[in-house]
Amino acid sequence: MKAIYILLISLLAITHQGIEQDSTIYATYKGYDSQEYLFVDDEDRAFRFFAIEDTASQKYDMQSKEHVGKMFRIIYKSQSGDGEGAKVLIISDLELPM
Repeated sequence: MKAIYILLISLLAITHQGIEQDSTIYATYKGYDSQEYLFVDDEDRAFRFFAIEDTASQKYDMQSKEHVGKMFRIIYKSQSGDGEGAKVLIISDLELPM
């Protein structure tokens, strides 16, 4: 029984390792530079997103300059990166607030 309990705890730890819950920010789009999508919030904090999910990329062409300077509501995921404490941000959804 103890072995089953340890196995279940280990499986739960593995499946949740590296992935955090969705987060939401409002930030202004600054552009795309072949590796990342750059947004800056009202407190001048930069958010660099290294990927965008298909559902979000179908809404807006973020690689064009059309949306530069516009404020977006961004829903994103954060995953553990290769370095110590490094996070990889991935856009899950985008909206232009009214």
